[in-house]
Amino acid sequence: MKPIYLLGVLGCLLGACQPSISSLPIEEEKLIQVLTDVHIAEAGLQNLRGAVKDSTAILYYNQIYSIHGITEDDFMQSIEILKQDPKRMNAIYTLVLDNLSVREASATNVKTRAVN
Repeated sequence: MKPIYLLGVLGCLLGACQPSISSLPIEEEKLIQVLTDVHIAEAGLQNLRGAVKDSTAILYYNQIYSIHGITEDDFMQSIEILKQDPKRMNAIYTLVLDNLSVREASATNVKTRAVN
């Protein structure tokens, strides 16, 4: 019984030494908002090409980082961590898509009221 117990303790200790996949540099709720804004920015960049697209993308992303009080490094680290946890990434992106749907509905309502 002792060897099994020792193996269990050793496994827990080794697991504790590995970086936690659950800790993100940006809290999830904020990351959901950031990713929502990133998708809106990317939609705005779709029809641009070359240097104009590149410089506009830099402006958009820097503005997003500034608005949310994050750094590019924190954002990129968060994405890399989520790539290692597809279930969590999927859950976050489900909420991002929900946000995008809400914003689209809101924009449509504003547009409809302006026409009427």
